[in-house]
Amino acid sequence: MSIARIVDKHLVWPLRKHYHKLHNLFATNSFAVRFYDDHLIRAFRSDQPTVSDISDHLPTIFSEIVAAFPKLIVELGTRGGESTKTILAAAKHSDATVLSIDINDCSGVEIATDFKFSWHFVQADDIIFENDAFQKWCITHALEPRIDVLFIDTSHLYEHTRAEIQAWFPHLSPRATVIFHDTNLNRTSRTYNNGILNIGWDNQRGVIRAIEELLGKHLNEGEVFAGVAAEWLIHHYPNSFGLTVLKKLTR
Repeated sequence: MSIARIVDKHLVWPLRKHYHKLHNLFATNSFAVRFYDDHLIRAFRSDQPTVSDISDHLPTIFSEIVAAFPKLIVELGTRGGESTKTILAAAKHSDATVLSIDINDCSGVEIATDFKFSWHFVQADDIIFENDAFQKWCITHALEPRIDVLFIDTSHLYEHTRAEIQAWFPHLSPRATVIFHDTNLNRTSRTYNNGILNIGWDNQRGVIRAIEELLGKHLNEGEVFAGVAAEWLIHHYPNSFGLTVLKKLTR
């Protein structure tokens, strides 16, 4: 290990963590997330989510899904269920079915009773599930294997994200929306909307690199940007480790 890496690991990184903790004690809540939708409030049992690495983006995720008026939503990566609750609240506006897939058992995520009917959780490797069972699952649930909204928040690694795009994108409907989280993930702290800092990890631009390959275009994930590439409308938010929304353009 080089001297620079040793200094970074044992001196710079611990100091940065302590600085973040100190900063967060006095961080102001000037741009807090607030819910005004009844379904969202019921899903979270509050009009305000707990601050996390995705809480900044929950209103955007909700709005994009409602606007898509989907019938089938597939969530790759459930974890603690914040995105799941947001997706289920948005799904209420179009009576959509939500399929969540995670390699870990997330079936115990606390979901309000009136959302459980539309939620289906499968513990599986999402690539294997798509290949072996997705079409059968759709037939069993009387659904076309056509995804209107695809949400991806899994390993954040380039090869895996690339494989997910190759596996799941053929199932997208003509006007589908795809939402990627952690598209600006690295070890640098990111300021949340309420001023709180956090620490990520360096995934070698894994998710955004896979998106660049899809679009055939270099992207600066450290900036807010919008544009059109390869028949996709793109909108990117760099805060809270990044959220990138792709909307299919049908001429």
